[in-house]
Amino acid sequence: MSTNDWNWAKLDGDKVKALNEVEGFLGDEHILLAYQSVKPTSTLPPKVQVVDYTFANLNPGQLERLKKLEQQIGSVIVAYTYVA
Repeated sequence: MSTNDWNWAKLDGDKVKALNEVEGFLGDEHILLAYQSVKPTSTLPPKVQVVDYTFANLNPGQLERLKKLEQQIGSVIVAYTYVA
């Protein structure tokens, strides 16, 4: 996936493990997608259509955990919730 200045994040084993741990913290109905900017940009990550999922409504504790993950792995993380 490549849209303008954004690509799927390239995650090594430790980063994938961290992502999986936060997915587990959020619950089975959530998935996380990781993006990285190719260059400094003010544009938002692309809106990816994920079948049977919509953007997640996270509580403050979940958002804080997601922000820490973004800092840890150096990527923008978008949370989706299963809706089907």
